[in-house]
Amino acid sequence: MNSTRGAAGAGVASLALLALVSFGPANLPRLDELHVDPMALGFALLVAVGSSIVFGLVPSVQASRVDPGAHVRDGARGSSSAALARVRAAFVIGQFGLALTLLVGAGLLVRSFINLRSVEPGFDPEHVVSATLFLPRSRYPGRAALAEFHREMEERLAAVPGARNVGAISNFFLSSLPGMGGITVEGRPDLDERTREFPVVEDAASTDFFRAAGMELVAGRTFTEADGPESTRVAVVNEAFVRIYLADVDPVGRRFLWGAAQGADPPWVTIVGVVRDARRSGLDQPVRPSGFLPMSQSPARRMDVLVRTTSDPLAMVPDVRRAITAIDPQLPLTRVRTLEHAVAEGLAQRSFVMGVLTAFAAAAMALAAIGIFGVMAYLVGQRTREIGIRVALGADRGNVLRHIFAEGMLHAAVGLGLGSLASLGLTRFVRSQLFGLEAIDPTTWALGALILLAAAAVACLIPALRGARVDPMVALREE
Repeated sequence: MNSTRGAAGAGVASLALLALVSFGPANLPRLDELHVDPMALGFALLVAVGSSIVFGLVPSVQASRVDPGAHVRDGARGSSSAALARVRAAFVIGQFGLALTLLVGAGLLVRSFINLRSVEPGFDPEHVVSATLFLPRSRYPGRAALAEFHREMEERLAAVPGARNVGAISNFFLSSLPGMGGITVEGRPDLDERTREFPVVEDAASTDFFRAAGMELVAGRTFTEADGPESTRVAVVNEAFVRIYLADVDPVGRRFLWGAAQGADPPWVTIVGVVRDARRSGLDQPVRPSGFLPMSQSPARRMDVLVRTTSDPLAMVPDVRRAITAIDPQLPLTRVRTLEHAVAEGLAQRSFVMGVLTAFAAAAMALAAIGIFGVMAYLVGQRTREIGIRVALGADRGNVLRHIFAEGMLHAAVGLGLGSLASLGLTRFVRSQLFGLEAIDPTTWALGALILLAAAAVACLIPALRGARVDPMVALREE
């Protein structure tokens, strides 16, 4: 029987692993390499068989040591061994403690994920196709070749039916190590220390990029055709840049330069506009101060191209490919996708972890409920004669019901108390996965405790009702 159950468990584990791999995010490293390890499976089967033997052997040994006289007296009282009762209670308490620990962890991740989904990204991902390309130096050696490619690419993409805005930026989704550097703000030597603490992301963006990305302009202007390679160097900055460096002044018209000011005539950059903050490093990451330079003044070899459409963006993917391939058939075009899909990919891993932990929490809660139901049903069965005598002597059935119910709920309450302590330790491991939420959250704990108490109440109520309905004469005849 034990081997059969172990084999069934191995089959369930294999199916669960297949489901895990199938529903896991594609960008999770080495997820497809997961498999049921034979050594781990053998160890699990050994533990299952060993635990069955141990937990079957211990009661047998205890039963062999029972004093027959004491057993008869215990039977007369209708009670089971106190030691066995404590063991059963300990198992129920442990199950509820584990269930609460996992349920609190899952609740924290679920609430954190909901908070994350409600964050405004600072750009509009709907109806946008994005693609990444790199212009090799061998075919595009200098500024003139790069500028010519940018011009022709924008013209061809703008001519695609359904295209509303076309833009390009050196790196739309910032990596963990984007191009960043210190700046010098004109006339503000007091900011030197702050510039070292908060380096600025340097981006090159095309004239229509901000409209293509749906980034709102809050002050000044964006780039125009007049911002050519020979004109005054200009930049559009984000709100984080203004908060850190120019919070007390009007930023439009202020000047800064990358690095330290050197020479009599350094290449100062004039701020011409301010745009809303965009969470380009991920919805759960802080916004970095950014300075956008015109693509015409700082042409980029590596770029993300955005095409905002008036129709289904996926339907336009082939047209976008053809338009760029028509310029250079050898140019590799990668990561062609909708902007909505790109944002969803950033949330995929967090959603996957949340789902796995929630499944474990649900399983633990189910085991805890089944455990307390089984124990309570067994205890009621053992006390059938006692209940019958109590009722025959005039005990109120409601009191019997409340007594049995309270006993089971007491076990659940003690388990929840121990689980609360364990959940405090768990929060240290999930802290890095939380967003907009404290690791010790009373609301999440209270909700998890209420769910488990409800499960415990149902598990206790059914055996208690069965015990309260015991016919005294039937109970006495069974004894």
